[in-house]
Amino acid sequence: MMNKKHYVVYFENGKAITKTSKEWSEDNQECFPKFTFIGENKPTSDAIDKYLVSENGFTLTSDNEKFVCYKLVNI
Repeated sequence: MMNKKHYVVYFENGKAITKTSKEWSEDNQECFPKFTFIGENKPTSDAIDKYLVSENGFTLTSDNEKFVCYKLVNI
């Protein structure tokens, strides 16, 4: 079984931004205070997706190859 990739898609200042979930969490470390982001002490892609859906109003969808967590309004 192949691991699915996780992506975050959102708009910022009118531009579409696409990052992996891990890249998004690196840029927003304050959202995950329990993690140091040193070595393996980082949130999982699943945890990042759940945070975005529950705390930031993102929508999560998937197919056979990827999970996409998206928000189609400017943030």
